[in-house]
Amino acid sequence: MDIAAPAQANRAFEFDQAKLRRGADRTEMTFAGLRAYSRFQPIYSFAHRRAIGFEALVGVSDAAGQGVGPDKLFAQVRELRELVELDRACRALHVANYSEFRTGEGWLLLNVNPNVAVHGKRFGSFFPALLERHGLPARRVVIEIVESRLAEERGLEDAVAYYRELGCLVAIDDFGAGESNFNRIWRLKPDIVKIDRELVAAAGRDRAARRMLSGIVSLLHETGALVCVEGIETTEEALAAVEANTDFMQGYLFARPSAGILQTREIASVFEGLRSDLAKRGTAEHARQAAALETYERAFDGIAARLERGAAFSEAAREFLALGAAERCFLLDGDGRQVGANLHSQREQESADPRFAPLADVAGANWGARHYFRRAVLQPGRIQKSRPYLSLSGPKTCITLSVSVWFAGAQHVLCADLDAALVEPGADD
Repeated sequence: MDIAAPAQANRAFEFDQAKLRRGADRTEMTFAGLRAYSRFQPIYSFAHRRAIGFEALVGVSDAAGQGVGPDKLFAQVRELRELVELDRACRALHVANYSEFRTGEGWLLLNVNPNVAVHGKRFGSFFPALLERHGLPARRVVIEIVESRLAEERGLEDAVAYYRELGCLVAIDDFGAGESNFNRIWRLKPDIVKIDRELVAAAGRDRAARRMLSGIVSLLHETGALVCVEGIETTEEALAAVEANTDFMQGYLFARPSAGILQTREIASVFEGLRSDLAKRGTAEHARQAAALETYERAFDGIAARLERGAAFSEAAREFLALGAAERCFLLDGDGRQVGANLHSQREQESADPRFAPLADVAGANWGARHYFRRAVLQPGRIQKSRPYLSLSGPKTCITLSVSVWFAGAQHVLCADLDAALVEPGADD
């Protein structure tokens, strides 16, 4: 597409109002022989138990009345001016329709093409007058910008600043797909980040992906952004989103895009079902993990008791290392420095990946910053269980047991790694 500056760049530009037509119950638009209309999909807050906003999407049909994808509508444009005109016309269409609904303080989420966001100012002001015309306060508008490759990154920063000055919120859409990167998040500092469907779909199927989703959400929260997971289609995906501490959810499980506004009471049963499933799963997983770890904790406690009675480390750990999920045992001094080498289970030795051999030598290693060490020191005598994490010694996702013990006249922290895939609740589901 040609994005060169138009000859008429200095004159104010307005989309052709004639393209919009008020029908019996909604405003529609014609463009290049296609009919376009608004569809609204709710964005839900699980905590608030209601929709907090609605994303405006364009529906398109051809001359025969057959539905076609929005891509066909935008495929008609050949130059920047046409793209700006169509993008603005779509926003005008959505604002006109949304302003007819009674949504209280609910947000309207409007998609803006990144090229239009950057280059639209060449064609004069448009958006403030549109909002004023329909009496929609800018504070109720969220501008969604899709994550995509864009050469004019500084121009995108200026565009975000412009919408913020108007009073709008800014969202980055489809994070986790295509050209996504945290660098853009740091620079643009969006108010909301919408995570792409593929991430939550994976999290609904795979425990490791679920942990990754939680980590991404946590990092995005650190930037000051609220997080929405979009494209949720199954209960498992919704539960993964809730467990990851996402703020908002959107998808076919809750509501498909429609011409009207879905009322909160119509979704209440879905939320109650999710809350019930979440509570049941939490209770069941806790019981299953306790049962799975009981044997390991008992054997681990036996290591500590033998060490305190003066047994050699290798002898004290032999029973534990024979258990199915045991990976290794190791000892730390009171400052977190490793004492001697790791003791490995036979299974771990047989499955060791030689590519990670540089990590095998732990001479001089200090694990004093690790959570399992700090917690053991703070609560002497009590066995600590870490959350699943990636061990540097494998690397493999593991759960570490640790306990502070006193033998040979000094404080030590006894540690043991378990293969998380073999002891996590649901690992074999």
